Amino acid sequence: MGELDLEVKSCDGRPVRARVVLRYEDLARGANEEIEEKAAASGAVCFELPDLARPIFLLVLPTQPGFWGLYTEEIDDFAELTLQDLPDLDRPAWWLQCMGINSSDLSRGANIRIGIVDAGFTMCEELKHIELLWPLDDGHGGQTSSIGWNHGESVCRIIADRAANAATHLSVAPGAQLIFADASSETGNIDPNRAAAAVVRLAMENVDIINLSWGEPDPDEAVLDAIAVAGGLGVTIVAAAGNDSKDETYFPARLDECIGVSALGYDKWGPPETVVHQYRMKKKKIGSASGLGTVYAWADGTYGEGIDAIAPGVGILVQCSEGNLFDLSGTSFASPMVAGVLAVALATDAHYRVLPRAIARTQYVRQAFRSVCRSLGLGRRYEGFGLPNLGL
Repeated sequence: MGELDLEVKSCDGRPVRARVVLRYEDLARGANEEIEEKAAASGAVCFELPDLARPIFLLVLPTQPGFWGLYTEEIDDFAELTLQDLPDLDRPAWWLQCMGINSSDLSRGANIRIGIVDAGFTMCEELKHIELLWPLDDGHGGQTSSIGWNHGESVCRIIADRAANAATHLSVAPGAQLIFADASSETGNIDPNRAAAAVVRLAMENVDIINLSWGEPDPDEAVLDAIAVAGGLGVTIVAAAGNDSKDETYFPARLDECIGVSALGYDKWGPPETVVHQYRMKKKKIGSASGLGTVYAWADGTYGEGIDAIAPGVGILVQCSEGNLFDLSGTSFASPMVAGVLAVALATDAHYRVLPRAIARTQYVRQAFRSVCRSLGLGRRYEGFGLPNLGL
């Protein structure tokens, strides 16, 4: 095929910055390959391909806000790849609905302290209520991601974005108090030693919940020890199951000491030709959520032993004062949904508030959490005890 020239545009013809991933079959080698290029400021992107190459599909992942990601199998030279605008929600998002969140209560989650151990955070007006465990200017964190959004910041927004529209339509527990601990390495990934230190420090700062939206297939002793310390101080750990499409829940989510969370999607969310729509087409496990309808287990997530719950994690919108940012998918974004729901539930639990900070407190929360989970019919290896729903 040689060279493939494309343009990434908005619906009104403006160029859009994006990462473009092409999967193709190399007919000479009989193997599938994947390559990635960045669209230039003009929207132009060029792929150099072997002569005997057959394109299979394209993913266009915007690095500027306001657009759905694109999935297409219709690939022609000089084609325009048009990205659709993200919607402006005029009602609470489907993820709040299916978890029974009363979005009219802007103080939901008040007096519950949630620690976020993650990478990538930029302070802004609607997040100024978030405390920082230690400075972000130590050469590790606080820098804007090269893909256009910050992982840790997005996790914080899902839980407790207090911008007017986000607090009513998007975030789970805007009344909760968040403490962000940057655990990034110099490359922007999670540094296990920094993460372990952050977990212990947050536990000693008397947080109620710690969210870990990261993990690995193999265990880390420092993180394992830190989680044990936190549990002994009455702190509940919520962790993402992993994004690997395998029957092997990641560490630390698979630990008994953690609430491991897998991701679900809503069958009516995501317009045609978007990445989210493609996830709908790939669905294998289908269930039903009360008041919402058909949902599915995210096909790209890990599953199996260690899954305790499932929560919305496909096509999750995060916003800021300037409007829509990005639609995000992954167990990284399902985990903070559970942390937020827990905060809302515990904020009104008088018995929880008088429990001493010891292991019995952690055990009480796990039992209370199970009592609000409802099966979606996906099976224990995909949904654990089910979807938390405070409205039932």
